[in-house]
Amino acid sequence: MKESIMAANLKKRRQTIHTYPFNYAPTTGDDFFGPAHSALYIHIPFCRKKCHFCDYTVYINKDGDVREQYVQKLCEEISRFPDNRAFPAFLVDAIYIGGGTPGLLSASQLARIITACRDSYLLADDCEISVEFDPPAVTADKVSELIDSGVNRISVGAQAFDDQVLEDANRAHDAAEVHAAFETLTQAGVNHSNIDLIYPLPGLTRTAWHDSVRQAMSVNPASISLYGLEVWPGTAYYSWLKANKLELPTAEEEVEMYLNASDMLEQAGFSARSTNGYLRTDRANVYCRYLDFYWNHWPTIGFGVSSRSAVFDRIWSNVKGLKEYMTCIDAHLSPIEFGRVLSKSEEMRRVVIRGMKTCRVPKKQFMERFGQGMEAIFPNEIASLVEDGLVDDSGDALTLTRMGRALANNVYARFFVAQDDEPLADGQVSIGRSALVE
Repeated sequence: MKESIMAANLKKRRQTIHTYPFNYAPTTGDDFFGPAHSALYIHIPFCRKKCHFCDYTVYINKDGDVREQYVQKLCEEISRFPDNRAFPAFLVDAIYIGGGTPGLLSASQLARIITACRDSYLLADDCEISVEFDPPAVTADKVSELIDSGVNRISVGAQAFDDQVLEDANRAHDAAEVHAAFETLTQAGVNHSNIDLIYPLPGLTRTAWHDSVRQAMSVNPASISLYGLEVWPGTAYYSWLKANKLELPTAEEEVEMYLNASDMLEQAGFSARSTNGYLRTDRANVYCRYLDFYWNHWPTIGFGVSSRSAVFDRIWSNVKGLKEYMTCIDAHLSPIEFGRVLSKSEEMRRVVIRGMKTCRVPKKQFMERFGQGMEAIFPNEIASLVEDGLVDDSGDALTLTRMGRALANNVYARFFVAQDDEPLADGQVSIGRSALVE
């Protein structure tokens, strides 16, 4: 039976399409086929001591031979990754060598790692190269050699300036060594330095915390990082809390510590560049370029044991075992252990949750990435956060308020979904969420 198009009141559109969308902008091959921007993370798993709060993959009392073997395997992994044909070429804007205590390696070993990156990737002219140190590892000769290798940012883990608090946390230094380390950095001409503080460590009173912030400012770093204490399963603190052998300050006292420190820093000319990081812009232009990539879910490629990577819709982590890692490299196998491909919904949530670490998620950036606005995807979450005074939605970005920064974990949790708390399937592991401390 013939169907009448007239009956449906339709007229054939006499136009054929061969592509979509239709509008193209002028461009050149150099721009269009240029490498994607990325940052590299390199994990050095060696420490003098295991801090009671530490959940990172670290090994203590490993001699120089083990460290040298690890550096060799690390350089091999770095050089091989560009052969992975799942991804395009990358232009590297930041290299972050973390740990552990990277400063325990010799300057020549760290320089070889940086050289492996230079030989394997195109580095931006202003590439940020950052190395973590504990205070005793900062020596004039090592710092000088690293500057010659291109290192332009050094981060020192002080955590506190109260010697008893440091001893109770099983730190491998005292307050005097922190001051000595920054004196060395100043004499070496390191302008972009960072100091880490942790609150509330056991025994850290509000008075001692106030003094730690004051002393941190006195060593004239470019940035100061205020890290809320994280309690992870498998750490000493977690075991002691479960056994009622450890008492921590209350959540209200923790918020008060953060707000007091924030006030002190802002009055001294520091501005919040993340929920943790405060920067003096007269000393450095950025807080940490690597963390900009890491928190904004831009491509970050990790190397070494337990390192994590996120490239486009794929996230993965390397094996934790030192011997297992070396065996994989020797066998020319990828050391990846766990990973997943994100759905578009998961990617959207990840971008907002992690982006909030930088205090703001630009609306235009989200729209360009996903083709929809945040308000359309998360209307209820955003409305409730605005009502609670944790987020400001009035400008060109979804921005944390001062109280939102203090209660940032509450903000992240507002975007969790039921599947995040479902029991793990066989073979699955949970990564990236600490214990919930009541």
